Amino acid sequence: MMSNLLSPTEFETPVSQSDVVENWSGRGYPCVLFVDPLGQRWEDVIHICNEVVILQDGRLGMEVSSVAVEMVPCDEIFIPKDAIPSVCNIHTGISKWLYGYY
Repeated sequence: MMSNLLSPTEFETPVSQSDVVENWSGRGYPCVLFVDPLGQRWEDVIHICNEVVILQDGRLGMEVSSVAVEMVPCDEIFIPKDAIPSVCNIHTGISKWLYGYY
């Protein structure tokens, strides 16, 4: 189970980017908005640092080191450095997500 990677947050929907910026800056993460069109896939992009992602709007299929979850708004996922993540927009339209590297 991936419960140590995927967690609900204290943010309410709609997720406010300014609230996430404030929260993450205290944790050492920047906050960048990413918008994916329907069906967009990102496969096996390995980072040399830790990453956090929070879904702002839509639905994402996220796989980290062969463990898959479906993210809904307000879900936050921690991707440890050297993990192998893949992301797919599984929403009926665009998905908006915020990410930061540390």
